[in-house]
Amino acid sequence: MNRLETLSQTMAEELGQATPDEQRAAALAACEFAVPRAELQHARVEEALESLRMGRHRLSQRQRSGMEALVRRLDGEYFDLQEAAEKTRECADKCLRKFAQARAASAVLFAFGDDPYEASSESLYEAASAVEDKAALFDVVKSALR
Repeated sequence: MNRLETLSQTMAEELGQATPDEQRAAALAACEFAVPRAELQHARVEEALESLRMGRHRLSQRQRSGMEALVRRLDGEYFDLQEAAEKTRECADKCLRKFAQARAASAVLFAFGDDPYEASSESLYEAASAVEDKAALFDVVKSALR
């Protein structure tokens, strides 16, 4: 069972029945849905999204290293905020926003996986973790599969 199946067995099945090109389009749609909703604005993310839009599914070593570093940094910032929030027993909007940003950046990075199904399912799972309205995300992805 992959992580997407834990959120939606139906979505995982639809993605599995799609062509590799449709799967790649679904990953892009998921990323383009999640990134602005997570308020993630970063040149590395924009560069990676542009590569996906142009049909490039590989990152250069520089791009991959940059995206991996960004995801690690955002995850670290989130964990720091979460730890501080646990001490005060509240997780502020800032903490939740950082979590969403880290997941959206991770969705973009996963979209570049070698296997189109795995890349799209992992990207979609991370995008779903970044947004509140998973049903709207799934609708956007389903449209990309058609």
